[in-house]
Amino acid sequence: MYKQFAWWLAIVLVVSSVAWALLFSPIVQRQQPPLLFLCGAGMREPIAELIAQFSSRTGVTVDVRYDGSAILRDYILTFRQGDLFLPGDVENLLLLADAGLVTRNDFLARHDAAVLVPAEDRRKVTRFADLARPGVKIVMTNPRMASLGRLLVAKVLDRHPLGRAILDNVVVYGSSSWDVLQLFQQGGVDAALDWETSAYTPAGAGLIALPLPPGYQVSEPLRLALLATSRQPARARRLYRFILRHAGATFRRYGYHTEEERIP
Repeated sequence: MYKQFAWWLAIVLVVSSVAWALLFSPIVQRQQPPLLFLCGAGMREPIAELIAQFSSRTGVTVDVRYDGSAILRDYILTFRQGDLFLPGDVENLLLLADAGLVTRNDFLARHDAAVLVPAEDRRKVTRFADLARPGVKIVMTNPRMASLGRLLVAKVLDRHPLGRAILDNVVVYGSSSWDVLQLFQQGGVDAALDWETSAYTPAGAGLIALPLPPGYQVSEPLRLALLATSRQPARARRLYRFILRHAGATFRRYGYHTEEERIP
């Protein structure tokens, strides 16, 4: 009788141990709906690296959707979905905050706009003013879809004496920084107006960044937002804290500035 009881007790303990292991294992966590991270396409590389690290350590899956910041902002406003949001500028974040959809936001890094040209072929464009020359073909982000396009028009092209001529030389618009790089690599254009950090990405291989002229720089902080639309707030906060803790070193490797103050 004692041996039979001991045998049944052993089975119960084994089954209980397996049940507890499954309950707290990454496999069960992966069965939960993934977190939804809405991220401006220009930040694809550092965010993809951070998300991979987070999922590897926690077992929590994250669905990251990259696109133009205005497109993602409108998605959040329309469908009231998303856990975290990282736009390429502050204005899109403030619009969501005004609608009561941002629980918290913190600084991650800063990026600056530049003129991107091929490192080995700079015959047509060696400085910003060359963008206005007849025959120069430019690609940039659509001002209605991406934060940088809007900022370039408002802060540079509407103000600079050569702005109208430069706009006339824009032959194609991309929906995001990522799209701009794809269009550039397809050929047929001489320069891109984009974030300087794009030259640090695989899609930007072979490009170098030329600065915008003094008084016309575009420098934007990147602030991560924890959204009030989150349906898994505890897990969303966990991801939020992880990114804040590890973003500095990761973003620096991709050419971002991690000091919060803007540099004149």
